[in-house]
Amino acid sequence: MKIAVPFAVFSQPPIGQVGLTEEQAMQEYGDIDVYTSNFRPLKATVSGLPDRVFMKLRVCAKTDKVLGLHMCGEDSPEIVQGFAVAVIASLDKGKL
Repeated sequence: MKIAVPFAVFSQPPIGQVGLTEEQAMQEYGDIDVYTSNFRPLKATVSGLPDRVFMKLRVCAKTDKVLGLHMCGEDSPEIVQGFAVAVIASLDKGKL
């Protein structure tokens, strides 16, 4: 990967992304693994709010290198900045 610039759309709910999209990752690395999670953030769990967050992580199937992440939900833009470190540093999924 040449460069990974995190970006956000401050919509309702906000969206954050860093690294390669699924299509880009498949073109560049071939075989990839995609992990998804749909969860209630702690703030929603404690307060009883129905808010949910969706996260999609893409990694190289051979090396487990983190290639990209999409996230949709409250505080996504700020959280994605932390994952940008993993993408830029070429960390593997086990080091997250």
